[in-house]
Amino acid sequence: MLKSAMTSSVYARVRQKKTWQQHSTCRLVVSVGRPNHEGDKLDATIQWVNRHFENCIFVLCDVLHRHNYIADGFSSSEAYAISKHDGDIWLSRNKERINNLIIPYNIIRWEECLNHPDFSDRLHKITGFCSQNSAFQRSIREDIDRFIRTQKKTRSLSFTEEKQIGINGKALLLEEVAGCSLLVEQDLAVDIYPGSEIKAVKLFREKDLPPILPILKKRAFARMDFSH
Repeated sequence: MLKSAMTSSVYARVRQKKTWQQHSTCRLVVSVGRPNHEGDKLDATIQWVNRHFENCIFVLCDVLHRHNYIADGFSSSEAYAISKHDGDIWLSRNKERINNLIIPYNIIRWEECLNHPDFSDRLHKITGFCSQNSAFQRSIREDIDRFIRTQKKTRSLSFTEEKQIGINGKALLLEEVAGCSLLVEQDLAVDIYPGSEIKAVKLFREKDLPPILPILKKRAFARMDFSH
């Protein structure tokens, strides 16, 4: 049965060199609640994926963002529950859009990374590496500063709030690096995201760092942009 056609005035494209075309599978990394993963932009993303890939993996980074809720003052348990609920709502809200994929797909929620038997060890390794390597420390700081600049476009932040974002942002990024290594190891795919690649991961692929998480050398990334 043919699935219903989507109509959208938004078009998705990837500007990078076409190395992403070497992959038959894409991994769509979803930041729950961000406008780039909703509505016409999500429709456009799915249309683009249908044209270019044979398989698709959604990575729903729902509970990864619990660190942002903690920075806003919620307890760890509250933040976990809220962020997981955000993921539930996103899936419910976008069920019909996701079903417009005409290729095989599956959905991985961030909780699966946290529950992976190797996750704790990888997080421990990357946390220790962060305390020792100045280049990696700078990449983390630059990613956090970029996030703070983005937040300041929509709200004012006190010194205390910025400091808290820095603390929880570091925890988020270290967790993201550890989880990313598991995802890359599990499936040979190109990661597609409508935004810049985090420097904390990019550094492992582009620089000669100690082999803490060597699998990250194999990560492929392509930035998606939208136009009308």
